[in-house]
Amino acid sequence: MYICSFTLNDQITSVFEIAGRSYPAFSGLDDHANKRRDVCLPDLGPIPTGAYYIVDRQSRGHMGWWYDAFGDKPDWFALYADDGRIDDETFCNGVRRGNFRLHPAVGRGLSKGCITIQQQSDFNIIKGMLRGVKNVKVPRTDILTYGKVIVR
Repeated sequence: MYICSFTLNDQITSVFEIAGRSYPAFSGLDDHANKRRDVCLPDLGPIPTGAYYIVDRQSRGHMGWWYDAFGDKPDWFALYADDGRIDDETFCNGVRRGNFRLHPAVGRGLSKGCITIQQQSDFNIIKGMLRGVKNVKVPRTDILTYGKVIVR
């Protein structure tokens, strides 16, 4: 299981660190990217500080399987906050945030709070590292995790 890190540094670009390697990344939309003061802004701000389990992303909704079959999102990872309830949402000063993902910058390269790796080739390396380890159960759950990312 990997322990990764990502720092909200108030700069345009930050880094995602795994196993001593650093990859350019960002979290948050446009002027809100990597801005610690904006973590409670839904769909705009970066991922809130804290610890997140790196898990397989689940398909959503009635047609989720169809979208997965014709897209690259099955390669993405979900980030579940270690906040006492291990699920796809957390609260930031009473504001619900969620659906955080670890994914490459694709299309317009947007991040609505996800940790977005700038280069597809870097994401492929990270994906290979994570999927190359034996995943373990999150304590007190049946959820399997590849590791944790600490957001500072």
